[in-house]
Amino acid sequence: MRRPRMRLVLGIALPVLVIVILLAAWAIDTSSASGKVPRNTTLAGRDVSTFGEDDLAATVADVAEEYATADVQVRTDQKSYKIPAKDLGLMLDEDATVNAALDLPTGPIAWASSFLDERTVPLTFVVDEDQLKAGLAELGGNAKPTEPAIAAGADGFTVVSGSDGTRIDADGVAKQLRERAERGQLPLVVDAD
Repeated sequence: MRRPRMRLVLGIALPVLVIVILLAAWAIDTSSASGKVPRNTTLAGRDVSTFGEDDLAATVADVAEEYATADVQVRTDQKSYKIPAKDLGLMLDEDATVNAALDLPTGPIAWASSFLDERTVPLTFVVDEDQLKAGLAELGGNAKPTEPAIAAGADGFTVVSGSDGTRIDADGVAKQLRERAERGQLPLVVDAD
C-alpha cells in the first residue's frame, strides 16, 4: 500500500485549515458583537461600529435633530425659499433606523467584506403630509390665478393682464425631500414642479 504524498496532504489540509481558522475568527467576532452594530459601519457619516443599542439610539437622535433643523431650499420657477425641514414635516424614523443598523448582515461573507469596505446604515425618513402642506402654504409660492381686467388709469381705461397662478405640489416636494434625505444629502434642495 502506498502512502499519500506529502504534497497532496498539504495541498488539501492547508486550504481546509485556512477556512476553519477564518470561520472560527468570524464566529468569535460576531458572537462578541451580538446585539451591537457590526464592525466598520457608518450612520450619516458617523462611525457607529460596535455601538450598543443605547449609544446607537443617542447617535440616531443627534442625526434626527441635525436633519430637523437643516434648511430646505424649495426652488420654484420664480423664486427660491428656505425653510427648516421640521416645518415641512420631515422626520427621521428613529426606531426604523436603529433597527436597520442592528439588523445589518453579519454572515461570513459580509463579515469578511467589512474589512475591505465600510457599510452604511440606511436612513428612514417620513414626511407628515399635513405639516408639509402648511409649511408650503407659508412660503408664499402659491398664488391664485387672476382674470384679465379693465382698470381706470390716468389716460383713460387700460387692460390689466391676468396670471396663471402658481402652486407648489406637496406630493412632488415630499417625494424629493424623502429621497434626498435618505441619500444623506445636506443641504436639502428640492424643485417644486
